[in-house]
Amino acid sequence: MVDGDQRVWGVVTSSVGASVGDGKKIADLEYFLMGERGDQYRNINWPNSIPTVYLVDPSKDYHILDIHYAYTGSNEGVQKSEKTISIVCADKTAMNGIITAFNTATGLSVASIA
Repeated sequence: MVDGDQRVWGVVTSSVGASVGDGKKIADLEYFLMGERGDQYRNINWPNSIPTVYLVDPSKDYHILDIHYAYTGSNEGVQKSEKTISIVCADKTAMNGIITAFNTATGLSVASIA
């Protein structure tokens, strides 16, 4: 909207089979979670910093398996503590192997990646 008028500012074209990769988003997620895990200052106090090795390549596409669960303690710690485990893999067959192992260990039925 410009001065109350709705104007077309771009042309939308359809590319069949084209997709936007998620490698950058997964790399951003890894950067954030590594900071939350222990490298909160992210190399600010160099040379007295924690060296962090990042594993995600932003140029690749990834498959992600999120396992969300809640831990409940005993006695006075009965409030649920929700947690999420994220497993990221660039190889579809390796991720399907992880899903198969997960299904075998838990007795659940998580669908494989097609």
